[in-house]
Parts: sequence; structure tokens; C-alpha cells
Amino acid sequence: MSLRFDEEAAGGFYRAVEYYEAQSVGLGTELIADLDRVALLLGTNPESGGPAAAGTRRLLLSRFPFVVVYRLVEGAPVVVAFAHQRQRPGYWMDRL
Repeated sequence: MSLRFDEEAAGGFYRAVEYYEAQSVGLGTELIADLDRVALLLGTNPESGGPAAAGTRRLLLSRFPFVVVYRLVEGAPVVVAFAHQRQRPGYWMDRL
């Protein structure tokens, strides 16, 4: 199962990859790998993330300070926010 993103969450992820890659070549690729780990986990166990606001669930990346906020749509995870843990908490709530 592939991980689906809503448009704004995908944009946040791509911006983070570009930022980290600009900081150090290869770091953006490592962020992608960290998200791949989360995608594999959600592919086998979509409810593995902890409960979050407004019926969403969340999983932390292991190396980077980001959280994947998702909701289950017909049993499949759809990412609604790829959010930095220390910047503007809950900014994505108006998307729900």
C-alpha cells in the first residue's frame, strides 16, 4: 500500500526535503528514507499511530523533527499534514 498525501501535506514534505538537501547533500534523501519507514509501518498497520486531534492519528519520524498526521479513509491512511514538531502546532486543523 502506498501512502497518500493531500496536496498541502505533500507540499510541506517536498519543502522539507528541499530544505534539508540544501543544508547538506544527501540529507533530503535521508528524510525520504525516514518517511518510507513510516509508510511501510502504516501499510501493514494503518492504526499504528497514536490518536490525535479531530479523529486523526500521528506518527513521529525517527530521525527528523516531523510528525505525520493522517486519517483513515476507507481503512487507508491519508496524510493531512507533514508537520514540524516545534513550529505552529495544529496549523493544519482547518484542513479537516
